[in-house]
Amino acid sequence: MSDRAAVAVVDSYGSVNRLAGLFTEAGFDCVRVQSTAEVPPSYRSAETFAMYADNIVHSGDIEAVLAALRQYRTCAVVAGSELGVEFADQLAERLGVPGNGTALSPARRDKYVQTATIAAAGLAATRQLLVTEPDQLAAWHRDLGGRIVVKPIRSARNDGVHFCDTPEEAVAAYHRIMARCSVFDVPNEGVVAQEYLRGTEFVVNTVSCRGRHRITDMWRYQKITVNGIRDRINAIVSTPLDDPRRPAVLDYSYAVLDALDAALTFEEE
Repeated sequence: MSDRAAVAVVDSYGSVNRLAGLFTEAGFDCVRVQSTAEVPPSYRSAETFAMYADNIVHSGDIEAVLAALRQYRTCAVVAGSELGVEFADQLAERLGVPGNGTALSPARRDKYVQTATIAAAGLAATRQLLVTEPDQLAAWHRDLGGRIVVKPIRSARNDGVHFCDTPEEAVAAYHRIMARCSVFDVPNEGVVAQEYLRGTEFVVNTVSCRGRHRITDMWRYQKITVNGIRDRINAIVSTPLDDPRRPAVLDYSYAVLDALDAALTFEEE
């Protein structure tokens, strides 16, 4: 164990592992924290921990994880994937290092709570339903009409996302989701149904610190429907700085980040 301070990355999978080398170059040790006992199946073939000072596995005892991180003089905790968002918030709060806190952790992870939080802040948000049983979902779809989206409340990478044109399709999607695990090999604990939004989809990547946000890049999806698959992404295009839609998209993105309390705060010295 070195004398350097360490940065902990929670559930770093895939390309996020590159952060370890960057933190090392910046003069920190990098410690990997695994919030689940097993690596999700979709990531196992590509996993390597050689670039980390340690790999700490959470087996249900958060105190043991905190004790291990304190030994490495951990000065920051970073979420390495969606799976690790809430656990990273817990660790940062308990260690007293910069973080977003735990008060709104579910809003940064649970798709239903996230949209409800955005709507409560007065921002434009999709109409939605937290599904509790099939008949409720079918009735909501009939009342709303048109196409809806049915998906797990906690997953990623388009896992379990269904586009449904009829209440019968929606109910079938609900049963399929609840009968299986998410892409992170965790049983799906709930389903959200949302209205289908038509129009251009943008991706906005940001970094936030001390209550201030910065846009790093902005992209526009190009989609097609092919072989019975709706909205398949066939291109992603960088949005130029002079795109007339850019200011409105960025303003909305900043407002969403504020509503979700995603601004990485520091204790005043």
